[in-house]
Amino acid sequence: PPLRGARLAVATTLAWGVVALFRVQHSFAYLWLRDRLSTDAIRSAIRFDIVVALVWLLLTPLVLAGKHLLPLRRAQFPLRVIAHVVLAVAFALSHAALTPLALSFLNGTPWEGPLRELFAWNIAIYAVLLVVAHLREAQHWFIERDASDSALERELATATFQRTVLELRPDALLSAFRALTTRVVENPAVAERDLAEIGDFLRGTLDTIREQQVTLRDEYASVAAYARVLAAGADPGLTVRMAAPVDVVDAAVPNGVLRAALDAARGG
Repeated sequence: PPLRGARLAVATTLAWGVVALFRVQHSFAYLWLRDRLSTDAIRSAIRFDIVVALVWLLLTPLVLAGKHLLPLRRAQFPLRVIAHVVLAVAFALSHAALTPLALSFLNGTPWEGPLRELFAWNIAIYAVLLVVAHLREAQHWFIERDASDSALERELATATFQRTVLELRPDALLSAFRALTTRVVENPAVAERDLAEIGDFLRGTLDTIREQQVTLRDEYASVAAYARVLAAGADPGLTVRMAAPVDVVDAAVPNGVLRAALDAARGG
């Protein structure tokens, strides 16, 4: 659930407290490496780092509120990005102006610090806060995208299943199996041959079920096997004769085109 009210205030305070602690450690390491470590220097650095974090603690609710006014969405996305760039500069300048005032108030002396470095730091902080503010929207976007991908996969699986069922010609197979139950008693040898023909048709169809195109030679073999299944059940005695020039038997044709043509001819 999103952070609101007191929970948001506590989380923001803790976050900026951690940032202040890291900044103090960074300042201590910097002064030590530069051989500038002294009581006054470390005291000044601690005061500066705490004030920087404290001013951002006060500005953070305003940045988070800007997320509701200018959410990063597809609609008008470039304009919203430009608006956030302007806001980032405004917040950076505001922080850079408030920090010296706070330090001067605590110190009682004018502050002279690296304004350029502080401004760059402030721009980076605004960008981080903006990203954090939109984490929930990003999470929803990823969830919706995963759901969309899952739905597409289900549709593809359904389409593949439907195509498989269509290519296997269930009506022809059922008719052949019904005839086979009678024939296995009357003539077991013929029934065994018909069962082998059905097996050849199923094997060949499943082997090429995912192919968009096959060679004319393979399509001839497929329609011949299909015709034998029809002859074993729906159309007893059906024979199919096909001829084509030798130089085109290896040409690519749509998978199932001759079986569809045979079905159309039978229907007519």
